[in-house]
Amino acid sequence: MECYGPEASAHLSQLIPAGSEVRLERDRESRDVYGRLLAYVYRASDGLFLELEMLQAGFAGPLAIAPNTTHRAELDHAADRARADGRGLWAACGGFHVPGGG
Repeated sequence: MECYGPEASAHLSQLIPAGSEVRLERDRESRDVYGRLLAYVYRASDGLFLELEMLQAGFAGPLAIAPNTTHRAELDHAADRARADGRGLWAACGGFHVPGGG
């Protein structure tokens, strides 16, 4: 498990509890080379952009899968601010994709 993984999972569960409706927004390609669905995820009740929220709060690091880069600048900026402010995983782990923790 990655450092801060359990905290990120708990935060996401608070944002979209089991049974919550979400809206998926696809970009240029709908699947990656492994067949996984690629989509931006929004909470249906109020349109909250979940990837952006997780990055802003420091619960995630940026991951772009080209050519799906419609929101890349916005998401990278959110991650940069969280890193600069020492939020979440940036303070606890020193970065994302760090093994250990929790």
